[in-house]
Amino acid sequence: MLVLASLIAVALFVAGVVTWRMMSTPVLLPSCPPNTACSLGPSLGSPYQLHPLRAELLWAASAVFAMLALGSGFWRWRRPMTAPPAAV
Repeated sequence: MLVLASLIAVALFVAGVVTWRMMSTPVLLPSCPPNTACSLGPSLGSPYQLHPLRAELLWAASAVFAMLALGSGFWRWRRPMTAPPAAV
């Protein structure tokens, strides 16, 4: 459970980073001076615009799985490994 939750947390974190980078638009310098029409078509930004909430939800799910992994590790660490002595 500990290893599986850790792997899921890392995978979700990386997916959030990839989603965030897809969402961010590159800085494009204007090719023509302001108040002039350089082309007849509309100026379009990046073809892929994602909402930042998607990346934030992936990071939140990653945090939940990371806490689950930590909780599982601490539960295993605190649990006694030997059975209590039998009462006579």
